Amino acid sequence: MRRYAAWLLQLSASTVATGLERARQVVRQTDRLLADGRPFLASERFSAADLALACMLAPFVLPTNTGHGCRRMPSFLPPCVPPCRHSVRLSPARMF
Repeated sequence: MRRYAAWLLQLSASTVATGLERARQVVRQTDRLLADGRPFLASERFSAADLALACMLAPFVLPTNTGHGCRRMPSFLPPCVPPCRHSVRLSPARMF
């Protein structure tokens, strides 16, 4: 199943690295937006932008209060993921 998923998603070391770099860019951009003290991304209220960001960041911060029981990073993730996950967890954007 894992091989089929990798084939279907066209996963490779380069696509994973590209995706992680894009995620880092989004986090840096989000940090710049939040630097002015705003509570949410697009307005003074929670919006679809906040929800989308929370969904994107969930795999990086692996929240433990979701009820899915995943408290540790899965062992099948590529070695380049933990450093990215660590940098996201230190970012102000992690609060979403």
